[in-house]
Amino acid sequence: MMSREIFDGVKLSKDEYNEINEFSEKCFQEDHDEDDTWHEIEIKNRTFDINIYSDDLDNVTTCYAYEVFKCKDSEYYETDTSKSAFIWETHNE
Repeated sequence: MMSREIFDGVKLSKDEYNEINEFSEKCFQEDHDEDDTWHEIEIKNRTFDINIYSDDLDNVTTCYAYEVFKCKDSEYYETDTSKSAFIWETHNE
């Protein structure tokens, strides 16, 4: 898979990026028949939702990470989809 570091708002350390990259590639191998999958990973004190999306028109699959935050005064968590970190892209065969 191709990998490039483009950050669109979510700042990741090199270790976080590497762990998310490795985790997402395993998820993609397990769920490669799905067009749009979400997976959660916790790294130390941060939680991320990983989105792996296949675009059939462009024949490309991309992976982005979004940070998850606990809502104030609540037990619920919310994914902040306004900012992402590009993890990888691959051209489907």
